[in-house]
Amino acid sequence: MDPQVAWEEMLAAIVENDLFEAELRAEYLIDWLDKNGFPPQTVSRVLPKEWDQMICRYVCRKVMMAVQTPGG
Repeated sequence: MDPQVAWEEMLAAIVENDLFEAELRAEYLIDWLDKNGFPPQTVSRVLPKEWDQMICRYVCRKVMMAVQTPGG
């Protein structure tokens, strides 16, 4: 899966409150980044790769934490 597509699908799943699907995309993205894959563009402005990676990792971790939190 393309990391940009995964990022956009994760955000769409968050909007739809489908945390199961969001978590699947988050896990994929973290794994992709851990294997030195390029990060998705996380915002409409073009940022340096390091910033997109930090934003992506942060949001993915928050998604995974929300799934593990009761009521999250």
